[in-house]
Amino acid sequence: MTYLELYQRIMQSPGASYWLKNAARSLADRDPVDAERDAVTLLQLATTRAAEVVDAAPLPNGLRIFTPFIAEGCKVRGLPMFSKGDSRVKLSLSPIDHAKIGRGGPWEATVTDVDSGRVFYVRGASCGSPGCFCAAEIYGEVR
Repeated sequence: MTYLELYQRIMQSPGASYWLKNAARSLADRDPVDAERDAVTLLQLATTRAAEVVDAAPLPNGLRIFTPFIAEGCKVRGLPMFSKGDSRVKLSLSPIDHAKIGRGGPWEATVTDVDSGRVFYVRGASCGSPGCFCAAEIYGEVR
């Protein structure tokens, strides 16, 4: 895949964050070698932060926060958004359900949002980079 093809894929992906799209746009103005060096450093920083947040102590009630996207075409509605302007939703999971969440590759699970009692089908999802499954998405609800 060429730079331009990957760039277009990221820009057209509904799962790609505004932050990623803005960073991709800014690459055109950067020296490619410097940008790659900075991206590797940023990846180390983001990976360390994500590991600390995921492995952090649970909330006082023992629950863990999970912030997946809703898959394109999925009819799930009525869930609280993670933050303003974000397309992720906020679920509260038990430690058992939180342990089902995969990282770094394809995975699928069924989890229950403790706050609403609703049960969802979730899976690993691409952030827009080929082969990357650092995101997650809800693709259905158990009825």
